[in-house]
Amino acid sequence: MNLRGLRFLIFGGGGFIGGHVVAQLLQYGAKVRVFDRSPPQIDHPNLEWTIGSVDRIELLQPLTRGVDFAAYLVSGGVPADGAQIESQLRENILLPLELARACDASGVKRFVFASSGGTVYGMDSDVPIRENHPCWPKNAYGISKLACEHYLRLLGNTSDMATISLRISNPYGERQVARGGQGFIAAAMEHVLAGRPLVIWGDGSAVRDFIYVGDVAKAIISACLYQGTEPVMNVGSGAGISLVGVLDEMNRSLGIRPKTLFEPQRKVDVRMNVLDTRLAAELLGWKPAVSLSQGLNITYAWWKTRADPKADPV
Repeated sequence: MNLRGLRFLIFGGGGFIGGHVVAQLLQYGAKVRVFDRSPPQIDHPNLEWTIGSVDRIELLQPLTRGVDFAAYLVSGGVPADGAQIESQLRENILLPLELARACDASGVKRFVFASSGGTVYGMDSDVPIRENHPCWPKNAYGISKLACEHYLRLLGNTSDMATISLRISNPYGERQVARGGQGFIAAAMEHVLAGRPLVIWGDGSAVRDFIYVGDVAKAIISACLYQGTEPVMNVGSGAGISLVGVLDEMNRSLGIRPKTLFEPQRKVDVRMNVLDTRLAAELLGWKPAVSLSQGLNITYAWWKTRADPKADPV
């Protein structure tokens, strides 16, 4: 992929997914602007980095000028944060919409929003879920993500800037640190290295769609370059595995397995969530390339480089 001459603005470019997107963009020759609350971890001639909070709109508006594509990858809470409804409304709806409007006014061609394929559908399905599946989120996080999708679709239909929301399943990989019950694979590795038992809500039979973060980054970049009008696409592996199955695979691939404690099932969790990714394959030319076994090996190699890992309850 040759992106020389193209200019990207990444909100949240210092985060878990954003960091991988930025690294790939630079690798492909793009010019990248990042706005994030943390300082940069790399130095590159094609990288501009501004530190601040996304609610400082007066800092952000100038950054939208002279940019071809923008992506909002800011982490606005986690699904279990039921008490943080106000902050999720702000970070998952109001802020991305205000930034999208600023991007539109500056002539940005496309705005990509990182939505949540793991929460917007909110219902069990025995088959991979397609984008036209009914959406009944079971938590405030999923509701806020879904609402922003619709507002961005409306903006895309009424302005010169195209918008697209990517419903990302369960990303994992280097740089991810588990928090608030999110990031099961990161939590499992963190607890193994810390020698603490891993809490699993339910009996571990819940099925999820785990996707390696490098593949997610490629999907986001492909969505920026997309020329069509589809407003929403799934991004996942297309294959489900239970939580206990993940631990079994860790044992097979890495020879490690955390001790586990099982707690009662939470109301915010669904039994099965696997995404159908045929639309992204057809329209973006994107497919995941890293298997779960490969991804686990890459992720564990990164975790072993971390000094004094501390495991928090998940």
